[in-house]
Amino acid sequence: MLRLFKVVVILLFIVNSQAQTIFTVNSNNDVDDGACDGVHCSLREAIRAADADPMPSVINFAIPGAGPYIIMPSMQFPAMNGNNTFVNGPTAPGSEVVINFGFRVFGGLTFWQINGDNNTIKGLNFTNFNYGSNDDHILQIGNVAKDAVNNAIESCNFYTDVPVVGGIDSRSILISQGTNAKVRTCIFGKDLMNNISQTKGSVLVESSQGSLPFNISNNIFVTIKDCIYAKAGRGVIDSNIFGALDTFKAPNFLDPPYAVLLDGGTNYNLNKNFFFGQTINGIFTKDLTGLTEIKDNIFHLGKGIDIELTGNSGATVGVLSNRGRLGNTFINATMSGNYSLSINLNNISEYQYFYRNTLDAAIDIANYQDNTMTCIYAKVTDLDNSKTAEPNVPVITGINRNGIRGTADPNKTVAIYRNPNGGCLNTNKVCQGGFLFGTATADATGNWTILRAYVPNSTYSAYQFTLGSKNVASEFSTCYKCTTPIKEIYSPDVCANKSVTYRGKTYSIMTPYDSIVVAGDGTICDSVFIVSLNIKNSIREVRNVNYCYNQSFQIGNITINKANPIDSITGLTPIGCDSVVVFVGTERGYSDFKETICSNDFRTINGKKYDATTPKGIERLVGQATGGCDSIINVDLTIKNFAESNLVRTLCPAGRLQVENEIFDINRTSGIVKSSTQSSTGCDSIINVSISFFNPVSSASYDLCSADSVRVGDNQTFKYISTKKLRDTLVIPAGGTQLCDSTIYITVTPLADANFTIRQTICRTDTVEFGGQKFHAGKTTGSFIVTNVAPNKCDSIYQVDLTVRPDAIGMLDTVTCEGSFLDIFGTIFDENKPSGTIKRPKASSFGCDSFIMVNVNFIPLKTGSVNPTICRNGSINIGGTLFNAANPSGIVIIKRSASQGCDSTVNVNVSIAPPITTVFSKKDLKCNVANTGELLISNVGAGGGSNIKVSIDGKTPIAYTPNMMFGSLSAGIHNFLITDANGCDTLISFIIDQGNPVNLSLPNDTLINQGSSVLINANASFIPSKITWDPTTYLSCSDCINPVSVPDEDITYMLILEDENGCIAKDNMTIRVRIEEGDIWVPNIFSPNGDNLNDVVIPEYRFPDKTQILVYRVYDRWGALVYERLNGALGEKFGWNGSFNGEILNPGVYTYAIQFQSKNLEPRWKFGDITLVR
Repeated sequence: MLRLFKVVVILLFIVNSQAQTIFTVNSNNDVDDGACDGVHCSLREAIRAADADPMPSVINFAIPGAGPYIIMPSMQFPAMNGNNTFVNGPTAPGSEVVINFGFRVFGGLTFWQINGDNNTIKGLNFTNFNYGSNDDHILQIGNVAKDAVNNAIESCNFYTDVPVVGGIDSRSILISQGTNAKVRTCIFGKDLMNNISQTKGSVLVESSQGSLPFNISNNIFVTIKDCIYAKAGRGVIDSNIFGALDTFKAPNFLDPPYAVLLDGGTNYNLNKNFFFGQTINGIFTKDLTGLTEIKDNIFHLGKGIDIELTGNSGATVGVLSNRGRLGNTFINATMSGNYSLSINLNNISEYQYFYRNTLDAAIDIANYQDNTMTCIYAKVTDLDNSKTAEPNVPVITGINRNGIRGTADPNKTVAIYRNPNGGCLNTNKVCQGGFLFGTATADATGNWTILRAYVPNSTYSAYQFTLGSKNVASEFSTCYKCTTPIKEIYSPDVCANKSVTYRGKTYSIMTPYDSIVVAGDGTICDSVFIVSLNIKNSIREVRNVNYCYNQSFQIGNITINKANPIDSITGLTPIGCDSVVVFVGTERGYSDFKETICSNDFRTINGKKYDATTPKGIERLVGQATGGCDSIINVDLTIKNFAESNLVRTLCPAGRLQVENEIFDINRTSGIVKSSTQSSTGCDSIINVSISFFNPVSSASYDLCSADSVRVGDNQTFKYISTKKLRDTLVIPAGGTQLCDSTIYITVTPLADANFTIRQTICRTDTVEFGGQKFHAGKTTGSFIVTNVAPNKCDSIYQVDLTVRPDAIGMLDTVTCEGSFLDIFGTIFDENKPSGTIKRPKASSFGCDSFIMVNVNFIPLKTGSVNPTICRNGSINIGGTLFNAANPSGIVIIKRSASQGCDSTVNVNVSIAPPITTVFSKKDLKCNVANTGELLISNVGAGGGSNIKVSIDGKTPIAYTPNMMFGSLSAGIHNFLITDANGCDTLISFIIDQGNPVNLSLPNDTLINQGSSVLINANASFIPSKITWDPTTYLSCSDCINPVSVPDEDITYMLILEDENGCIAKDNMTIRVRIEEGDIWVPNIFSPNGDNLNDVVIPEYRFPDKTQILVYRVYDRWGALVYERLNGALGEKFGWNGSFNGEILNPGVYTYAIQFQSKNLEPRWKFGDITLVR
């Protein structure tokens, strides 16, 4: 029965040294009696108490007895509207806290909302939640009207949930609007290891998140649907596991369709996540707008597309340094718009496709660089040109031992890839892809060359792209196949008196042409080298130069000036030919200025005034002459005198003065009058006129109230001034100096009366008094005056305006159960008095009277019956009473379960279904081959006749038939579920065993500098009878499992081990070699004996188009310089032939010092020894 209680709640709390209030949960029931104390405190009570406490709060757990501590809530938890509350689940002694919903449906309401700031829920378990609609959630951060800031859900577990109807988008956690919302170290689907129950609920970031940041990191998702669905926000999704409990890559039976869905939003970072077994997409995006980075993730056993990019997008997307194994398609883009997509440094193996894109005309960037793509079976890159044309594909036209050449669009960058084609699971792989061999840039005619040693037993292909915007990379070319010999033309510029060395032979004007043929080795074509020298003659050039007045012009070691206006310099052209330059100099910057002027005249030159006092001088105009020289001006003036006089007068304001024919008055007070008679020198006679005026003018200002006036003037001439005229003028005749009229300008500033308004709200029966007048509901307006009390001594006028509040009248229509009563403000309402009116004097919020009209309806008690059928070991909870085989019937009174919370009586009679029996056997793995285990179910006995279904490892149930066989089972624990016609089931576990495991693991992929070594320490669980390395290149041994590799280039090794039973284990690793592009190689021995073999020491470039030699010096054993070349062009080769000043040097050890520079890098030195032998 309902009763109205007035409860005084006293909260007992402890304030620790950090000013926190600690609430301790000591009961696992869900009762809220209004107090959280040492006698009873449920989690519901602790939440409500912490929310009401203004201090930071901690909720700890100390529930008596052995755990787990199961809490079964009857309704939603109170919302956390306050700030700084920490729910600390791990404080439960020796066990864990489990929120068991008992598959209750909450009717489209979130179970527990976090609306405040800086709150944390940690270490709780949530299970048996039932989703009745898309609005059902376990936890929610913020809402559309409130941004909840810095809240976290940490180390919580969510498992075993069931949607009550189909088509429900099950979401355990909803981030509605939460700045810096965090979901960390949680497990979604914790029950996967214990039984085959499957969890559907996951995380939803709603569109109301806008552009607010959120973080979802270090979680484990083993749900059977998408794990994270983000519709908005700036999200960091980091270090999560999707589709498995760990990263050991063991098979599971989840087959989740998606892991991460990004539908809109601004910026996302998806880093260091592990994706396992998604059937559709690991990452799906639609309509991205900002910056999205997908980096350092691992994709394993994906059955669909690892990364799917769709929608209309202007985003910048980076797919960087990811690793994928045993998938279908790594990345597929069908986006439209001016997006930028960069796919770089990824390592993909055993896929059908690496990258597919339906091209759009508006794309800004769609490029992929420096990826590793091995064991691709359909196509490495697949571009769909149904919407716009795809880029042209380059062509490899030739390969020899020293490089690769081909054609492409002019000025395009070409990426060349080498594929060793080894270590793949299947043989029908494509030849394209592999490892980046190098890059080259096509010239203006479309030709390109990369000079790098050819690696045999590989296939070569290439694609092209443009650096910068509007960069869409092409598909891969067909792999190169040798058809005709490769031709290389060597055609350098050579001075008529010089020679060059090419491939060990010397060429000059006497031998400018040659042809060399180098045979191929069966995997590369023959090479034909054609020598054709361009002979260049000496150059003579005449140049005109300017030098400034009394200065010199320095060029090299010569000086051009007045004494030496013509000279020459002899040097070398860029290719070393003689070059003579003759310089002819001209002096700039001197002039004279001469003129005759009168003594009252002047001239301004360079800002300086020249007149009778300063008639001569020298002026320098900086940088004003030809060639930027200073302009030197010699000034020389001749001065003639003139006559000058001054005329000064003071007049009344209306006076006038005439000089010659010119009038001076108030409008013209000064000037120069030229006399009609010249001076004796022939210059003008000038009169300087200046007049001034007496000032008989004064002003007067007055501040007056509206009723005041003042007299201005003397006894004969005066005026009375008031606020009726704010400006006036009074003229007193002959009242000023020299009997001029005196004028007074008068200004009046009116002083305003002070105006005030008195506004007040009163109740209907109130009376107030202002200025001796009474105001009430019958008189609400009026005014009164208080004289001379304003701050400016003027009057103050007060306006009164009252507002009368009406009486507060309300209605209360309510219901209660039959036989109960309600006490409403001291008035009892029951079935004898169901209605009435209550007056509460002065009880409204404004202190006025209030009236309540009450009407109570009474609801009769309800009765009913229920007759369920349950399984033998099952039970059903009805109204808090547990019914099972031991307690099959009874009468239950369910509190508040009827309409309006009234009690109801239920007669319960439970039927028990018969048990399920089975006979089965299993077969273990054959030779440890994966997925060769078998299960035989010989016989099943169950209630309900023949309608029996069997499900193994969570797969779709099928009808049982005698001697049913299940094959292709992996090693480990398996479960099969038998369900009878009554819906009862039994879960039986069995183990598929294997013999001694044949496991093999190679070290992780590594990056080394060229020249370094790597110990490949293979870890095998057995002694192999057969060892196979593919390839064996650079290995110290090919029949051991721990070789050392010293690779010169990127390489992937596949190790295959076979035991005595023929069982095979294999693994691969990639060694990436960092090559210093700007390096050079110098031989350490040569024999200049004229046999055209090794006669010249020539430094070899690793990348000639990027490196140049600045200094090349050779010293003998005593430190004397015997050879020097300077300032070479890019790729230019210098060579020393073992001579000094034309004389052959003796055999011995010589020292070289070479300074070289690569593009965009600082110059570097290289030192070493050269041994000369003959």
